[in-house]
Amino acid sequence: MTNRCLLGAVALALVPTFVAAKPAPVLDLGDIGPPEQACVDFFEYVNGQWAARTPIPPDQSSVDISTDMHRAKSRKLLGALERARSSPAMLDTPGKRLAVAYYASGMDLATIEQAGLKALASWSAQIDALSDAKQLPALIGKLNRIGVSAPLSLYVDPDPADRRREIVQVYQGGLGLSDRDEYFKNDERAREVQAAYRTYRERLWTLYGVPAAAVERLSPQVYALETRLARASMTLVQQRDPKAVYNPATLSDLPKLATFEWPSFFAAAGIVAPAGIVNLSQPDFAQVVGQEVRNTPIDVWRAYLLLRLLDAAAPYLPRAYADARFDYYEKALEGKERRKPRAEEVIETISGSYGEQPLAEGLGQIFVAEAFSPEAKRRALTMVEDICAAMAQRIQALPWMNAETKARAQRKLEAMTPKIGYPDQWKSYDGLRLEPDDYVGNWLRASEWQFDQRLADLKQPVDRGRWWMAPHIVNAYAGGLNEIVFPAGILQPPYFSAQADDAVNYGAIGTVIGHEITHHFDDRGRQFDEVGNLADWWLAEDARVYGELA
Repeated sequence: MTNRCLLGAVALALVPTFVAAKPAPVLDLGDIGPPEQACVDFFEYVNGQWAARTPIPPDQSSVDISTDMHRAKSRKLLGALERARSSPAMLDTPGKRLAVAYYASGMDLATIEQAGLKALASWSAQIDALSDAKQLPALIGKLNRIGVSAPLSLYVDPDPADRRREIVQVYQGGLGLSDRDEYFKNDERAREVQAAYRTYRERLWTLYGVPAAAVERLSPQVYALETRLARASMTLVQQRDPKAVYNPATLSDLPKLATFEWPSFFAAAGIVAPAGIVNLSQPDFAQVVGQEVRNTPIDVWRAYLLLRLLDAAAPYLPRAYADARFDYYEKALEGKERRKPRAEEVIETISGSYGEQPLAEGLGQIFVAEAFSPEAKRRALTMVEDICAAMAQRIQALPWMNAETKARAQRKLEAMTPKIGYPDQWKSYDGLRLEPDDYVGNWLRASEWQFDQRLADLKQPVDRGRWWMAPHIVNAYAGGLNEIVFPAGILQPPYFSAQADDAVNYGAIGTVIGHEITHHFDDRGRQFDEVGNLADWWLAEDARVYGELA
């Protein structure tokens, strides 16, 4: 194992200079620096020449190994999607058929321009009709059905304290800047971002038809509302503590945590009366939302909710809206100079950042058929087993951990579930209907369908086979059910190939596997037991020493 790990460390350093050869990926040593440089600056020795000759594409904010992998994934998907549109035999599952219909609607630019905001009319009308603060909790709840968390995010997820059951969860949300801290910074970069956000929100309102005088008056008031919400929001560091964001209560007890019209909020979302408990992740934030409902003028709330609706819908709307969104999120925040090709944008929009969107799994089915074999799945699983065995050795050898805690740690490691490539069972998509000429309407229908699917889960035990990332995504994650998940998208060259030498695979994807295993024992993951429950399984002395070492 020692020699294998040493080879892996070298192979990881060489990852940026992989090239795809036939029949298997190999290491291209052409960019390696002079030998004497290795002991002075190893990163420069391995990567310096590659970095010097590799420009950042204008539609990217950075470039690394994953950039080419994303592009290769998109090429495979695009080729398959185009073939499938003229070859119905390829569409042998509901997921594939719906994904192709969704893709076709996103590529029909003329129809998107012609349709304008028609599909959004019923939602924007409900916002325009707001006349009383008492109507707000219901509309905030209803907007969650289409993924507009403004400002409370409502979803269904396994109970952190009992992973056998699903519960209703309420989380903070609804901010236009990328993080709550951005509202309180005053350096030059922060002022640039704040100005870009002002331009963006005013641009969306103007495109919608809000009069210029109203835009000028409401823009600072909406920003002030968001700033008050940001001040009440937990920081990212605070949210890393799973106990801090677990505040279970029954429906009748929720007002003790935060004063808000909870029954109206839940009923409008489709939950007449949540059975069991609700996890109110940030009670202080919810309390401030209740105060703002009572104290903030209703016209400011209308402008805020319209902004959040248009922001969520912008990728599906006519070009003027999509351009406005790009100029803020990707140009101002990320430094990109131009938009990606339309086909790539559509694939990313249907997928979501992490493959969390409703039809992402349908795209994943198409990708798996093109790019991931049973042999690849078998070899990847063998690697996971090997690296878990190495982790077991390390746990056993820890000089500071007592035998009792080691036994529990080993039990957690043994119970860890690896998920490789794709789910064992694909979604059936029962009840979902999409149209090839209604992109924004498809987004709305798919979002509501997915929300209702999750509500139905409240009546079922937790499905431990479910994936939270689509198979084509170039990423991996350590899930809350004590699982490690490696989609087919990241199990591609140069990270992994079923035909490659072990030294290459263990050095590249092996480090990712080790990374995900370690998440279940990091400062946050260590607080969950072998089935994923939030539980303290550490001897007090071991927990104390862990904290000191960390």
